[in-house]
Amino acid sequence: MPGRLLRWERSHAPNQSENVVAAQSSPLKKFLQKADNDRRGSTEFLERRRYSMDHFKRTSIIGKIHGSDKKEIQRETNMPEISQVMKMDIQMESPPILFLGPASNSSAGFLMSAQLKLDVISDRVTINELEVELRETHHFAKPVVTNCADCHEFSNTLRTWRIFVEPRTLNSRKHFFPFSEVLPDHLPATTHGNIATLTYKLIARATLSTGKKITHSHELEMKRALPPSREPKHFKRIFPPTKLVAEAFFPQIIHPIGDFPVEFRLSGLVSPNRDGSVSRCRLRRLMWRIEQHETAHAPACPRHNSEKGGSSRESSKIRSHTDTRIIGHDELKSGWKTDYAAILPNPNTKPLTTTTTTEPDATLLGAVELDFHAHILNNLRPLCDVDSPSSSSSSSPAGSGGSGGGLHLTHSLVVELVIEDEWVPSRNPAAVATPTGAARVLKMTFKVVVTERAGLGIAWDEEQPPVYEDVPPSPPHYAGVLPYCGPPLDEPPEGLSLGMVPVGTVGRGREEDPLVEMMRGRGCLGAGAEAEEGDGGASRRMASADL
Repeated sequence: MPGRLLRWERSHAPNQSENVVAAQSSPLKKFLQKADNDRRGSTEFLERRRYSMDHFKRTSIIGKIHGSDKKEIQRETNMPEISQVMKMDIQMESPPILFLGPASNSSAGFLMSAQLKLDVISDRVTINELEVELRETHHFAKPVVTNCADCHEFSNTLRTWRIFVEPRTLNSRKHFFPFSEVLPDHLPATTHGNIATLTYKLIARATLSTGKKITHSHELEMKRALPPSREPKHFKRIFPPTKLVAEAFFPQIIHPIGDFPVEFRLSGLVSPNRDGSVSRCRLRRLMWRIEQHETAHAPACPRHNSEKGGSSRESSKIRSHTDTRIIGHDELKSGWKTDYAAILPNPNTKPLTTTTTTEPDATLLGAVELDFHAHILNNLRPLCDVDSPSSSSSSSPAGSGGSGGGLHLTHSLVVELVIEDEWVPSRNPAAVATPTGAARVLKMTFKVVVTERAGLGIAWDEEQPPVYEDVPPSPPHYAGVLPYCGPPLDEPPEGLSLGMVPVGTVGRGREEDPLVEMMRGRGCLGAGAEAEEGDGGASRRMASADL
């Protein structure tokens, strides 16, 4: 093989005289000598080597291009000429989409408003049709048929805005076309799960007079928030055949960011025996975790849904998958308060029936109380509760026979207690207890609702701008002000000038103060002021006569 490559290079070299000389001697020796001479300063060998090595590159069987040539071709294809004609963009004017309340109580929805921006780059462009549509897309990681693209993903158009359907010519500038819609409140929130995703997009399409189409998509993120409740949720668990009763108090609504308090109480720790001894339980460890359960129902596409026979995997119309992951956990080994002398009422007390032979105790002895804060780890990208039923028309693909896919997300708080049994020879709580070596694990699961924060919790239809009756009046009028009747104001304080203009001419007095004239006109100046004014007037008259 090396000999063939060397012979091929000699036959394709541009200088034929060098090839004749190389053929007379050893081919390998001549090739090495020529390479050594070219490295000393000649660039001809580098060009010849680059020319020859391009032919040594291996190509695949189907003729695909490898290396930098493929990247250059992709870079050229990703720069269409259509971008030099017009650019499209969607600008949202409304706040982020947030539905308030559960989907079952859908009333107002959400008012979405946006505008389509067309930036015409060329001098003039003619558009035959321009429309915007709101599309809902479901994507399933484990579909009915793995190699079918339609089973992996299906879309449904919720709303279409036809801005204009007749040809229109637009000049070279920016054009804006507003559109709005009241989104129904029953739409599920945007979800990016592990086995299924649910997304919403605004897709704008423009058809030019040349037949080319320009498309732009803008992803919408819809969220749902439930209003918080003032009353905490109360759960109670009973563990027969023991007398242990567990109670938990925590908020009905929790959020992906932040923590929430949990009040926990375990009663019925002490059980008296007939021989006078006491059997009691001691809490050794408490572990809690928050689990996220994701269930996806992937439907078959219209083609595979209508097929009959085949394998059982392809013939099923809907495939369901469940994924569970932990989004928060912790372990506590201390921090609780144990009281073996506490006496509490037994919530499991029931009247005697034909099936019960002994009456249960009316009270429970001993209790453990614990308060801790649980939280969700935000770095694990938790999701909120979502209920997208498969019977919803907005979630059914076209032609699927009315049985569309569904996505359900729920959360639960799991608490596990490690209890150790102890034996006390007497009923004295202060007596030394002896561990029996027996232990049990008590597991409790509580359903929790994870939702976004509602903020002020005011829907768009309940917001009301201020009206003229609510605006306070202007500043009050100064009615009934009495005239000033105090001492004369012809001498203003030092540094304050009330319309007095000094005169720099020698022999002239000062000019009359307008405020003094106003007060004199109202008769508020006294006799002394009039006399002083008279003297001042005489002096001014004398000064004018001298002039």
